[in-house]
Amino acid sequence: MRKYVDAWIRIGQGFQAELAIRRAAELGFSAIAIEGAEKDWGTVRKAAEEAGIEAYARRTISPSTMREMYRLLSE
Repeated sequence: MRKYVDAWIRIGQGFQAELAIRRAAELGFSAIAIEGAEKDWGTVRKAAEEAGIEAYARRTISPSTMREMYRLLSE
């Protein structure tokens, strides 16, 4: 069964994720989905652990063909 996450944010830099994660925890969220650079994921994971919420990586794709969709999903 998939887990539903209410909050989804797109970040530009790791410190933005830290701020968003802290705020989400203050608002009572148990999890947050974050779309950002892979290089920032270590910062994101650490901030989520400290705030006591789960963080999920999100990637948005926009395929123009079925073949492209399969290729993007396999990455």
